Amino acid sequence: MLFSPLRSTVALAVGASLLFFGLGCPRDSTEKAEEDEKETVASVKPEETKKDAPAQPSLETKETTRAVSPMRVAGVKAKLDRHLRRWALRSPENTWALIHALLVYPKDLELPGHDISLVDAVLSMATTVEVGGRTVPTFTGRAQDGTPREPHANQVVMLLLLAGVELDYPFEADGKQFTVRDLVESALWRFEPPKDDGWEHEAWTLIALAHAGRHSRDPSFVNHKGQRFDGQDLVKRAADHLNREMEFIEHARSTGAELQKRREGVHSHPCGGLHLASAPAIWMIDTEVREALLASMERAATTLAWRAVAEHEIYEKAREEHPGHGLMVTAQEMKFYGHWLETMADIRNAGIEVDQESIDKSIAFLVEAVERLDGYGTFGRMEEIRQRRAQTYRDLIGDAAHALRGLRLWTED
Repeated sequence: MLFSPLRSTVALAVGASLLFFGLGCPRDSTEKAEEDEKETVASVKPEETKKDAPAQPSLETKETTRAVSPMRVAGVKAKLDRHLRRWALRSPENTWALIHALLVYPKDLELPGHDISLVDAVLSMATTVEVGGRTVPTFTGRAQDGTPREPHANQVVMLLLLAGVELDYPFEADGKQFTVRDLVESALWRFEPPKDDGWEHEAWTLIALAHAGRHSRDPSFVNHKGQRFDGQDLVKRAADHLNREMEFIEHARSTGAELQKRREGVHSHPCGGLHLASAPAIWMIDTEVREALLASMERAATTLAWRAVAEHEIYEKAREEHPGHGLMVTAQEMKFYGHWLETMADIRNAGIEVDQESIDKSIAFLVEAVERLDGYGTFGRMEEIRQRRAQTYRDLIGDAAHALRGLRLWTED
């Protein structure tokens, strides 16, 4: 049934806050991936970043007007598009890049120089596992170029559904025939409740189930252990967890305290907990879920709006105090605001009022971040970065895709 080596230098010099300036979400659950995340700051050497300068010196001042012209926005979107067309679509082996390309390009786009579509290239990486007596499709291990096939549990099927791939779309894995519907059922069959209420790691699963379109009819399923779950209940628990994990931000907002990153709450989550915020919003197409979560998600929207402006102070302070590491800080800034704009669009689409001033400022912050990265020469140094730190290279592709999609969601007519 369907619904049934810079790291030590920076960390010591900057302190706890800069531990968050890795360039992407955690890759997978292995210890090696966790080490990779801690070390993604090592994209360039200190002596190299000291020579970096932003494309526009005025962007370094806090007095920068937080309203950017449509021309600047269009220029940044074009810059990101060129970057992604060159690096995200270059190889059918790079699963990391291809699944993020699904965020911004048509699923049937043919990869340049390769006789295969984007969706088929992604699905060609599918594997199978034996769970509870069943052979089910999934994405395990790493591609030939070393990229993890699936950085987060059920991320691939979520992105396929988000891109509009039909449930009956066929593919082959390990010599067996499947459809995208089988990937959804696999996610349900393999599901286990997260330990310690860690719903941030199940955000992609919850979003995939919402996009599968089944939750409004029969939101229950049974996993491989015979446990029955109700999808509506799961997403309500996820929303409660989200607000608990943002209480420290609410406290800073109410007391006027400076927001700091200390691996607390959502600051310890993949992608800053923003996927966790998207999941309940996407589920609110369901009338019962909407009624249950409206107050909770309105609270989350208010907190996220304040957080967007408060976090920018962290990035600016880090650049001022450690100008030699501007690329590292700014790449994280691009990541945050791209994800944030995507999440706020999900909240808007759920019929919840969002603070337009925070939207406008965040668009400006993101535009400035991309322009600054371009000024550092980042997009022209991708091969150099790949040779030195493969995960940083991947992150600069994935986060650029989130940035482009975030801008499109708020600036397209």
